[in-house]
Amino acid sequence: MKTIRILLLMGCLIAAFQIKATEPVLVDITFGVTIPPDISVTTLKVFEIKSNQARCSFSIHGTAISERGVYYSQSPDAELTGTKSTAPGNTNNGSVIIAGLSPGTTYYVRAYARSSSDIVYGNELSFTTLNAEEKTKTTNNTGQKVEKKETNVKK
Repeated sequence: MKTIRILLLMGCLIAAFQIKATEPVLVDITFGVTIPPDISVTTLKVFEIKSNQARCSFSIHGTAISERGVYYSQSPDAELTGTKSTAPGNTNNGSVIIAGLSPGTTYYVRAYARSSSDIVYGNELSFTTLNAEEKTKTTNNTGQKVEKKETNVKK
């Protein structure tokens, strides 16, 4: 009987490690029940795009959030390779200024929220900063596109 329990536990552990980190839901492997994320994050838009900075807005719904903001990078999957910009305050809807950017460069941005136990990421957007001689783009999001990435991913 003890051997069966050990084998069952090992099987559960192996199954747990085979679950992809990019899946947007948790699965209780004991009962096979899908558990929805407690937090929902949406990267809304990138605006006030300049040659060296931009502003990104986000919306968060769910449990108590201890940290919020965006990750940005010159390559996709900004949460893995990029820089974090934390939003001030304690509201779940807001925006972050992304500074220190290079002119005429494409960036990828993804909002995130951290609760006491999880980090959840929103959808990924991309934008291109202006060349140094161009005027600031307004809120029409010129050059911005929404990537077909999974949303509300716990990692």
